Amino acid sequence: MNTRWIAAFLCVGLLLMVSAYAGQRQPAAEPQSEPGSQGTDVTTPGETAELQDSVPVFRSGINYVRVDAFVTDEDGNPVFDLTQDDFEVYEDEVLQTVDSFQVVQVDPTPQLSGEPLTSVGVTRSDQELAASRPDIRVFVIFLDDYHVRDGNSIRARRMLVDFIQNDLIPTDLVGVMYPLMPVSDVRLTRDHDAVINAIRQFEGVKYEYEVRNLYEARYNMYPTEIVERVRNEVSLSALRGLMTMLGGLREGRKSVLLVSEGYTNYVPPQLRSQVADLRADPNINPQVLDPFAGENPYEETMSFFEGSAMMQDLRRVIRTASRFNASVYSVDPRGLAAFEFDMDQPQISYRTDQRALRFTQDTLRVLAEETGGRAIVNQNDLRPGLQQMLNDASGYYLLGYNSIAAPTDGEFHEIEVRLKRPGLRVRAREGYWAVTVRDVERSLTTRAHEPPKAVDVALAALAEPRRGRLVRTWVGTSRAENGRTRVTFAWEPTESRGRRDNASRVLVTAMGDTGGAYFRGRVPEQTRSSGRGTTRRRSRRAAAAVAPPVTRVEFEADPGTMQMNLGCSIGIATRSSFRTSPGPISS
Repeated sequence: MNTRWIAAFLCVGLLLMVSAYAGQRQPAAEPQSEPGSQGTDVTTPGETAELQDSVPVFRSGINYVRVDAFVTDEDGNPVFDLTQDDFEVYEDEVLQTVDSFQVVQVDPTPQLSGEPLTSVGVTRSDQELAASRPDIRVFVIFLDDYHVRDGNSIRARRMLVDFIQNDLIPTDLVGVMYPLMPVSDVRLTRDHDAVINAIRQFEGVKYEYEVRNLYEARYNMYPTEIVERVRNEVSLSALRGLMTMLGGLREGRKSVLLVSEGYTNYVPPQLRSQVADLRADPNINPQVLDPFAGENPYEETMSFFEGSAMMQDLRRVIRTASRFNASVYSVDPRGLAAFEFDMDQPQISYRTDQRALRFTQDTLRVLAEETGGRAIVNQNDLRPGLQQMLNDASGYYLLGYNSIAAPTDGEFHEIEVRLKRPGLRVRAREGYWAVTVRDVERSLTTRAHEPPKAVDVALAALAEPRRGRLVRTWVGTSRAENGRTRVTFAWEPTESRGRRDNASRVLVTAMGDTGGAYFRGRVPEQTRSSGRGTTRRRSRRAAAAVAPPVTRVEFEADPGTMQMNLGCSIGIATRSSFRTSPGPISS
């Protein structure tokens, strides 16, 4: 009995000694980077006893900043023999302490005589493993079909195919993305032939609104300016998602080749239509050649606020690119562009056209210059700009530091990289957008994954009528042949209060739950018993006594849910949903 007690005490004592020894040997935990931070982890050479035992130190945090520096001599040749002591980094004119330093250099003519290159798998871990080496260049080609015309997409395809065939090396990882492509479907691959096949399917649809899929069927029935805003949001959101995905693959430099003609929310009056895939009606939208000529405060105000909103959207993209060390190289496939709008579009004044052209080109320049890339704009020969992208990804210095100010104000903070060695030139990004307090709180809290709802919320808000009700509508259903439903839509104008004219016609678009259109067009204009001038001179009482006839239209629909979009001649759009079945249903 005593022997068992002695053995038990010996075991307990041995466990206590092991626990105490483990507590003394356990290193202090370094702060970990959270999603959405300025960076994640950077290894540094050892300075303590723990590092001598092969335990690396990871430096990271919400305010950790990385800077890619490109150094050349006076003749433009790259220089790669600098050390960490040769660099000084200033943030808002305050000297920072550089605690990570790495020279990244890619051999443009790799030796492939040894083991053959392995193919890249489709899983995320395979992508991370393939991109983990700093001497592997990573490119993603973003084909913004929403903002490239069909004719210019032909030129872009030729340029990209020639670039991949003649300028890339076998070790380069390349991916292709479209605005509507889920970011999880983006694949980095060394199979450049597969990339070329994906590029050859690129077709621009700028200012073309034919429905291509179920997603577009949800919003193409809206007015032109709303559809353009939705397209801008889809494209820029996809860019942010792409940069976030690339930031999770590697710490080093990532290059995004953006093929686009630029972004704008403003649509001239000549292109506005109550239904985007219907041409603008001259009776609804007056043919104003120059909306900015004379005193037109409405168009000036709209242009100003739409431009400000677009710059805010671009700022969000730039913030994401800064956090995940991704650079945008924007390519305008128009080349040396002289006009924004084509000859087949309604006549637009030269001044309006030039304003739109400058703004779209400026959006490409802002995205490129503020993310450390280059803007290939107004150039018929695109090869020098693409070659510069390759040179930037082939050799640079990767510097990292923890910001002394640790800003959480969401503002732009300037970065200046200086060299102590004379006779050299350095190029680096001009600064970064700091995180906000809300970003920090969100990164420190977990939440369930939910699909994005920004577009649905925006569409619901834009669909709300902004003025009073101008027409009265009625929808009825009856049984048709072959199990279908006959839908009757009728409308009449309401009494105008404080307006000169009543609504004269209504644009009707009826869509099924599968995306097909049952009816799309303008309901015929109502007939009036007398001339327009005579009608205007009548008193309200006389006009009410002679009510205009009700205008109607009939069409057939499949059983199920039908969505109907209505727009009248002075710009009110509404949306309603109905259930249709083979039998009659009361409206």
